[in-house]
Amino acid sequence: MENAGSEGNEGHSDATEPRPGRGSGGPTDAELKAIKPPNSGQLEVSDSTVPCMRVGIGVSGAKRFIIRKRIGGGIRNINAGRYSPRFSLADARKKARSIICDIETGGDPTVTLKTPRQRGANALTAREM
Repeated sequence: MENAGSEGNEGHSDATEPRPGRGSGGPTDAELKAIKPPNSGQLEVSDSTVPCMRVGIGVSGAKRFIIRKRIGGGIRNINAGRYSPRFSLADARKKARSIICDIETGGDPTVTLKTPRQRGANALTAREM
């Protein structure tokens, strides 16, 4: 993975972050765990094994996998999942390859991704209960 700057990350130098996986085709889970969170904004580390995949690391230290790909004439960021003991780097790479394949065959995977924040027309909020 190589460090890639991100918008909204002013004041944070990516040059001081480790460059995991150099020469090995990509980082390991241990290298990913060792990346320290930025002081502000978000750090993005690109994966050298799966093109278009990045790991976003927030101030809290939470790590999420992002696929950045052109869809329908515009660049889209697709959240592939959050790094955790149940969703490893290998799992993220497998999912990213599947999403990228869908995009390259003309599909828009954002249409079929589950969006847990959507609620049905008849669903009640806590206040409405």
